[in-house]
Amino acid sequence: MAANTIGSSKINNISIFSGSGNTVFGDEFLGPVTGSASFPTNYDISVGPGANGGIVAPVLTYASLSPDGKTLNLGLAGLVTGTANLEVYLSTAASSGGIQAQRTFLGEAPITTSNGLSTAVLSLPSSPPVSADSQIVATETIPVEGTSEFSAPITSYLATTVTNTNAGGPGSLASAIAAATPASHTVSFAIAGTGPFTIKLASSILVTLPVVIDGTTEPTATITIDSGGTVANGLVLAAGSDGSVVEGLQFQSFTGAGLVVESSNVTIGGTSAGAADVFSGNGVLISGGSAAIVGDRFGVDAFGNLLGSGTGIMVTGGSATIGGTTGADGNTIASPKGQVGVSISGGTALVEANLIGVDALGQSIGGGTGILLSGTGSQIGGSTTAEANTIGFNATGISISGNASSNTVSGNEIGTNSNGVKLGNSIGIVILGSNNMIGGSSAGSGNTIGFNGTGVSISGNASNNVVQQNLVGTDSIGHALGNVGVGILIDATDAATGGSASVHNNTIGGTASGAGNTIGFNGGAGIAIEAVQNSSLNTVSASNNLVQGNDIGGVPSDSTSPGPLVPSPYPNGGPGILLMAQGPKVDLFDNTIGGPATVTGPAGALGVGANFILGNQRDGIAVSLAGAAGSLANTIEGNLVSHNQFNGIHLVGDLTGATALGTISDNLVGTNPSGTATYDSNGDPWGNGLSGILIEESSTSTNTLGGTAVSVTGNVLSGNGLSGVTVQRYTSTSGSTTITGTSTAKVGISGNIIGLDRTGKNSIVYNSAGGTTTGGVALPMGNALDGVLLDNVVGVVVGSTLDSIVPTTPSNVISGNLGRGIEIRGDLLSSHSTSPGNTIQGNFIGTDISGEVPVQAAGVVDHFRMRKLRIFGPTRAAARLESSKAYAKEFMQRHGIPTAGHRTFTDPAAAHAYIDERACALEALTCIKRAGADAILTYYALDAARWLRESH
Repeated sequence: MAANTIGSSKINNISIFSGSGNTVFGDEFLGPVTGSASFPTNYDISVGPGANGGIVAPVLTYASLSPDGKTLNLGLAGLVTGTANLEVYLSTAASSGGIQAQRTFLGEAPITTSNGLSTAVLSLPSSPPVSADSQIVATETIPVEGTSEFSAPITSYLATTVTNTNAGGPGSLASAIAAATPASHTVSFAIAGTGPFTIKLASSILVTLPVVIDGTTEPTATITIDSGGTVANGLVLAAGSDGSVVEGLQFQSFTGAGLVVESSNVTIGGTSAGAADVFSGNGVLISGGSAAIVGDRFGVDAFGNLLGSGTGIMVTGGSATIGGTTGADGNTIASPKGQVGVSISGGTALVEANLIGVDALGQSIGGGTGILLSGTGSQIGGSTTAEANTIGFNATGISISGNASSNTVSGNEIGTNSNGVKLGNSIGIVILGSNNMIGGSSAGSGNTIGFNGTGVSISGNASNNVVQQNLVGTDSIGHALGNVGVGILIDATDAATGGSASVHNNTIGGTASGAGNTIGFNGGAGIAIEAVQNSSLNTVSASNNLVQGNDIGGVPSDSTSPGPLVPSPYPNGGPGILLMAQGPKVDLFDNTIGGPATVTGPAGALGVGANFILGNQRDGIAVSLAGAAGSLANTIEGNLVSHNQFNGIHLVGDLTGATALGTISDNLVGTNPSGTATYDSNGDPWGNGLSGILIEESSTSTNTLGGTAVSVTGNVLSGNGLSGVTVQRYTSTSGSTTITGTSTAKVGISGNIIGLDRTGKNSIVYNSAGGTTTGGVALPMGNALDGVLLDNVVGVVVGSTLDSIVPTTPSNVISGNLGRGIEIRGDLLSSHSTSPGNTIQGNFIGTDISGEVPVQAAGVVDHFRMRKLRIFGPTRAAARLESSKAYAKEFMQRHGIPTAGHRTFTDPAAAHAYIDERACALEALTCIKRAGADAILTYYALDAARWLRESH
């Protein structure tokens, strides 16, 4: 059906059965319309199902007539999006089944949506006259779609006016609101004299019908509603006042709240000139229904001056939208010392685009708690920049109490703003509750948390919280916004006066693409898990927490996975990750740093939950388990730990008992992300400054050795400044007191590659352009000291515990290190006559992973010398004397050095014929060339023949 435009005519009935774009406006409908068998209930405009885009009739919620009769303010139920007009008609009689006696066109006005409401303002013609109790109907027209049917009629209301500041009586605010019957909906102000004006209430004003209290109508000054501290609540929007609006007023000195909301669809404030409400002391209490709070100021005036202290917004029931994403919807909320800006203890709230503790000029109006969450299901911020709250200068930016759960805090600027300005809180976010989300999985949901004392603290008995995709101490382009202390803290510390603490099952990051946090430039550790017992009466536990997929001192190499662009762009001042337990009854156990490798062992070392822990100013991962009683090991698995100034992984604890303190497996320590090099393309080292892994026994215990206290398995440990693995006694001096650990350490070291690349070979070759093609410069992989150093300890097993003389696969490959493969220092057996010494068994030392090629033959000495590093050993050319028996025989024969006769073959058939020919004479060594650089030696021809048959 083609579109119709019908205007300026007098008709009885219009039926639109199909099509879109049919527009009806400006008509006079004379009615009544008589029904028929086909249309038992007829309308002046009838729109069939699906016609005109399926547009439905508008629902009018009020029609407020200005006192001079020149303007009609109309409200609509629901939100109208896009461009739409309201065509308004005066009806001479009440409707009956959609039939009107007569409808006279008054005009059309654009529908606007603001503050969560859709409204239209119509300038009235001089004729026909509109008065109180007039019947108003309307149609709605949307371009392209067309015009709707008529709305149900609504009675117009005459606005009432406040003319004095009295607490009651004629012309007072209380009297005007009491007169807000269906005959008077809007309360305006026209107070005689010079303002500002203060209306002092002797009691609360109860509002039971929809009303618009419009302080912007006072032409000369502000209006303050005050009780002098003698009244609990100011205005109470009770049941029946749904759709009320309060704008352009100031509230102060109420012991309860200046404004209480118990009804639905209430709007407090606005974005037009003068529409903001200003609250001093306790501001708005939402105990039921629903409300939108937009453009208001709580505890601060327009000049940034602090007003009386109190809680700005309190949500104890119902639902609230605090702020918004359109225009100036956001509120400015002060949170002075000891006070709360926004408190949500019941119901739900959406809090977005507000300034909390900081004003628009970046000045402090904080000192207390910005947002206090004690309820369930609220949303703070969102995934777009328009939804972000800026929260600064508070003791605590956001506090999530022990009763709070299932709240989401996402996309906010906490301690900073979008320009990276320093607005630090003492603590950015405190979490005491459970099942809350900080950040999120969708793009843009992460918070920027910088310049705070501590970025995020999870403490008390918090559990099952997720901290995901946040920028902690930096922004998205690498600016330094470091928190003074720890970036993210999981803190199971009890109070000295009593009270247990159990922080468990929390997740920092995640295994999904992009789930990890970026954590850098913090003064302390990037992430810390701590359990400290102050009272022996308490139970203190930090367990089953996951730290996965994070960039800690590193930068993502792309948008989907963690990894560095350069080795050390985001150094944290402390360790990348710290685990610390202190106290006799502390449990710090079964926490996981990283995630399971896709393939176990060095060939698949990085797991799906790998953390990239790079360039931190102390250890990459530091674990101090003094006094820990947990029976399950903490797991450090599948991470990249490189270029940290101290050790890659450093563990201190009681290694003498049966308690399993740690499992360190499948990590790349000191290499690049692929495990193929210890230098980048510019020749800068990836290795950690000290040892790859340092394990220190700190206990004075004499416990009988039980299971392995620490297991080191399947790691690649190369390129580090000292040894690949060091096990030693811990010594600490405090004043005149020196604490030295025992010499017993139950540590197992197996299945690692120490000094070579991930494949168990040697080094990567760089060309002059920094690529990896052959013909360039080969750089060494090895650790700068020993592969494994055991310093004054016994009880360590390096290699397999199986009683196998020649293993088919190596337990450890220890080769290419600048010092010794394995060094054992100290004579401790005399003091451990009943205990085992150290066990070194089943390793490949000095060869590659095949056990056939010495690393000297691969040129490790040449590589070290090329880098001007000191090394003692044969060059690649000299090592051929040992690695190739054929070359050695030819060399001795060429230089006249006596040696047994020999023949070298590459063809098995020729070798077999030679053996058959010389079978009776062969009593000396027979050398048969094998694939690779080695040879097989045998004393007897029959053995050689048997080997040929079995192998070829």
